[in-house]
Order: sequence, then structure tokens, then C-alpha cells
Amino acid sequence: MSDTPSMKELPPPPTAEFSRIVEMFASQAFAAFGKLPQTQSEPRLDYAKYFIDLLEVLQEKSKGNISKEEADALEGTLHYLRMMYV
Repeated sequence: MSDTPSMKELPPPPTAEFSRIVEMFASQAFAAFGKLPQTQSEPRLDYAKYFIDLLEVLQEKSKGNISKEEADALEGTLHYLRMMYV
């Protein structure tokens, strides 16, 4: 990897946390809904549903292994995305 000027200006990556996984999938769902400013394409509800489904899998597989705050944040995110989908 070369040290181009743009690479030197990048901040370090954020810490690896459960909330980042939720944010990543939620961001993808928002993009699929066409709700991000940089999204120039038509909404793809099939992809939005796919990312909602991934969050549901994450919720099921992490049940009992995450904090109450993390579980509440995931549930809130899923609720919001589901309301956008219907």
C-alpha cells in the first residue's frame, strides 16, 4: 500500500463495536431506501428488506450476549427500518 497524500489524511478507523455493525447494516438499508443524500438511484426495496433481515439475524444470534443498551438500540433501529419498509 503506497502512502498517497489522501491516505495520510484519513483518520484511524473507529473501534470495533457491536453498534458499528448495526450502523453499517442500517446505513445500507437507508441507501437502499434512497434516503442518503449521495444516493442517486431509485429505491430498491428488495435490498432494504435484505438488510433488515440481516439485522434480524444479528438480533436473534446475539440474544443474551449483548448489553441491554445494545439490544435496545438494535430493536429501535429495526423498528424504525420496518416502519419505513411498510
